[in-house]
Amino acid sequence: MSYIVEFSEPAAVQRAVAGGKGAHLASLTTAGFTVPPGFVVTVDAFDAAVTRNIGADVEKILAGTDFADADAVEEAAAKVRALVTDLDVPADIASAITAAYNKLGSDAAVAVRSSGTAEDMAEASFAGQYDTYLDVVGTTAVLDAVKRCWASLYTTRAVAYRSGKELDTSTVKLAVVVQEMVEAEVSGVMFTANPFTTATDELVINASWGLGEGIVSGILTPDQFTLDKADLTVRDVTIGPKEVRVVRNPETGQGTVTLDNDEASRARRTLDDAALVRLGDIGRRIEEHFDSLPQDVEWAYADDTFYVLQSRAVTGVDFTWDDDVDAWQWSRPHADTIWTRGFADEYWTGAITPLFYSVRGAEQTSSYQRSAKLWGADRLAALPQFKYHKAEVYFNVENQEEFLRYTCPPMFRAAASGYLPPSRAAAVAEDPFSWAGYAKIHARILGLDITQSFHKWIASVEDYMQNRIEEADGLGDEELRKLTDRALQKYIDDRMEFVEGLLYNMWSGFQIHASLVLNGLGTLLAKWYDGDNQMIFVDLITGLPQRTITLQENLDLWDLAAEIRRSPALRKLFEQSEPHEFFDKLAVHPDGAEAHRRYQQLLKDHGHRGHADRDFIFPRRIEDPSIDYRSLQALLSGDGMQRPDEQERKQAAKREAATADVIARLEAKPFGRLRADLFRMLLDYAHRFMVLRDDERHYVDRATMSKKRAFLELGRRLLARDLIERLDDVYFLTKDELYELMAERAPQALVRAKIAGRRKQFEAFDRKDAIPPMYLQHGREWIDPTEISGGDVDPRALQGLPTSPGTVEGRARVVRELDGIGCLEKGDILITNSTDPGWTPVFAIIGGLILETGGMLAHGSCLSREYGLPAVTVANACSHIADGAHIRVDGHTGMVSVLDDELAAAR
Repeated sequence: MSYIVEFSEPAAVQRAVAGGKGAHLASLTTAGFTVPPGFVVTVDAFDAAVTRNIGADVEKILAGTDFADADAVEEAAAKVRALVTDLDVPADIASAITAAYNKLGSDAAVAVRSSGTAEDMAEASFAGQYDTYLDVVGTTAVLDAVKRCWASLYTTRAVAYRSGKELDTSTVKLAVVVQEMVEAEVSGVMFTANPFTTATDELVINASWGLGEGIVSGILTPDQFTLDKADLTVRDVTIGPKEVRVVRNPETGQGTVTLDNDEASRARRTLDDAALVRLGDIGRRIEEHFDSLPQDVEWAYADDTFYVLQSRAVTGVDFTWDDDVDAWQWSRPHADTIWTRGFADEYWTGAITPLFYSVRGAEQTSSYQRSAKLWGADRLAALPQFKYHKAEVYFNVENQEEFLRYTCPPMFRAAASGYLPPSRAAAVAEDPFSWAGYAKIHARILGLDITQSFHKWIASVEDYMQNRIEEADGLGDEELRKLTDRALQKYIDDRMEFVEGLLYNMWSGFQIHASLVLNGLGTLLAKWYDGDNQMIFVDLITGLPQRTITLQENLDLWDLAAEIRRSPALRKLFEQSEPHEFFDKLAVHPDGAEAHRRYQQLLKDHGHRGHADRDFIFPRRIEDPSIDYRSLQALLSGDGMQRPDEQERKQAAKREAATADVIARLEAKPFGRLRADLFRMLLDYAHRFMVLRDDERHYVDRATMSKKRAFLELGRRLLARDLIERLDDVYFLTKDELYELMAERAPQALVRAKIAGRRKQFEAFDRKDAIPPMYLQHGREWIDPTEISGGDVDPRALQGLPTSPGTVEGRARVVRELDGIGCLEKGDILITNSTDPGWTPVFAIIGGLILETGGMLAHGSCLSREYGLPAVTVANACSHIADGAHIRVDGHTGMVSVLDDELAAAR
């Protein structure tokens, strides 16, 4: 039994021996990071001194406590703490502590910190619940601080916290870290991922003068720096007022005092860019050391050296590692890029998994870049198209602007700018256009790849759809099982290359040729058609002369429903069957032969379809018969609905009448025959394109299903090797991450965290609980200037710093001191200067938080994120907002809106 372990000893890295803090410090020391020397008073020491002597008394007191009674909890906790602090530290333990302390120096100033065995577990999240004592000097003071740390296991806040988390108190142990103090010039906290935006490609650093206790306790507002994790460039700098500093007591030489900073210190930046690069690099290496999981790092700077004081896994933040989802990208966007959801709303409908994005995004990007180079648009080819953000796909606004400038004549730009924010669409409409450059695009296509020319691209795509169906369907499940791991991965890569080839054959056609035709047709009608049909364009492109595959699919389903409707026996079978069993029963029913034949043909022709959203994760009809059961249920609910092709004939008649109307009017004008011939040519091309546009989706869905089968085979292998927990975990890793996992090169802790975080975000979006913003910049919502009204600023709106996301409305309660929390009721929005761990119980009651000081790493901000509460920091909020006012807090934007008339009275 060992009562003391130094940071450098192997046993110190064990959580059961040294607790969370101690084990992490030991691990950092062993890995070569600059950690101030120290030792750990082990869990064995706690058991020998506390559990063995007063453990039974502690259990008896807590067992008899009504935890619903705050006063009773306070009284019980006080009794237990008194038992601990009144203990005499056993002689053998005291001797071991004294010897270890003297090795640091008989008058060394040390920090004495609690190190709980559950402290750094994501499930418990005990950060801030135990005590820390700084600048402790002398053996007697150290022994006393150790006892007070032991006693902090039973503070009211810690006992209440454990009770709320349903943790067994008897299983929660405590070690104590004793570490040499760094008399810091600057100190602070560093998150190796952004805890507010959840961006894992950023580092966030808070820094202030003196010791870091000022930041952790929230008594000051620090400087805040945001760094790009990849190259450590500084993305954002916010100079905080740094009102005070915490330093060693200059009179006693031990303990700390809080001093006011002068104006120059408040305004001066704590760290320059060079220092930030050094610190950021330390953060990156610490994160890598701890399985690449985001870390919350306490640090200090003295004598041109950065010291690591602690590192723990970040908890209470749903990281999704979106930047890793984009790791396949060949180029990086600039930091100020604005992204739009508009393209995804049309082409990437629904929530998107990382796996599907990493495949489809790469296919579209590769084929698009190849096409852009064919057009001679090298800058366009270099711009990234897509960004993944919280289960949604965003499109690069700059990419769309550049495309319109290069390929879209000015008269067509308004119609083609739908994905752009209004202000950007208006700006790009005024940009110059080179007709010579536009002609050059067509010349390059003809000269470099004639298969992509005005008519031939359609033939190229039709060749895929008519002659390469088996190639699109790919291998079956049995054949996939026979492939080696390497062959399976090559097969997937070949599938992607196949689709990239198809998409390349469509980019020029869709974006250059068809765009020109449709815009030209619209312009022709606007200038030459003088009839009174306001819907002439719509009438001309509906009721297409050739039936699309989608319409045929609907007809096949309708005919199956009609077959069931005609037979009372089959109708009864349908109504009495569960969705997943009907088609199996149909196959053996004596009256079901024809209906079964129709269903099997439907599966053969369209089994790879069935869900409105196209992501791998959603089932197809070949996988889930309930999809068609629900469709048949709707078709059978009426009394003989109209067959779809009857409506098709009506639409065709309307189209033919509209066509005749336009031709007659054009032919009556000067050069009428030429006008009519041009109109016919454009309309015929438009019709052919629109049929192809629908049919190619059916074909692409074939190839998508083939890739899904391959990834499910890969997933079955990972599941069999215990590398994932569920088969559908594969959807929440990218293709390259799955390959890394199959090669067993990926840290399991990181893999599990990625899957859990991404699954949670995907499901929230899929349920429509969380809808991503239309526009995005810097990982946050971007609002178009045209949507921000001009004029005076609303005096009822207070702009602050967002520190915890979410939106809440409720009653404002201004509570300046802890003893005033009794006025708080469920759902109230707490407004106070700052919080420390003593305020923890109120977070289970309040609906939101407004602080006057502190950044996103302040105690109140961190706990707000833990509890899922919106929080902001607003200077002088206690004075600006009246107690009792009805307010709205937007933790996304930092805006606090007063919704009644109390603000004026408060001011």
